[in-house]
Amino acid sequence: MGGLTGWKQGGSVSLWRYIEHARDFNGWHFTADEEGCRSLLALLDQLEVANEPASYRTLQVTKATPAILAVPNNGSARALSPARWRLRHAPASEEWRWAEDGDTLELTVGLQGVQKLRASVSAVLRHEGDFSVGPGGGQLWFWWWRRG
Repeated sequence: MGGLTGWKQGGSVSLWRYIEHARDFNGWHFTADEEGCRSLLALLDQLEVANEPASYRTLQVTKATPAILAVPNNGSARALSPARWRLRHAPASEEWRWAEDGDTLELTVGLQGVQKLRASVSAVLRHEGDFSVGPGGGQLWFWWWRRG
């Protein structure tokens, strides 16, 4: 897991996708509390400097609560959350690829992807959101954290 030493997840990180009324909210959705954002930013810093092709870490995902799902304002649409999120860095690639493996969601990104994720998680830390990054159909939406 090249170059990733001493990192431990802190805080709450939520990922979900809509299984109803998904037309306007294609792709996956992300939010995290302050500690979760800071923890993820520390991981992204380590991933950026890791040179080995299979550098990754797996995060525990907090299921999106009704309060969190209310932020995108997608009505009462049902959503699905994975139990874990594996973030894999492919330094020699510019890919942005999602894969589902049972209850684990994997996102493989190149250097630009790591940088886009860092900027986006930093925005969530500042309580910003309602934007997405990544290619169409594979995008990741970012939302501010809402307690509850």
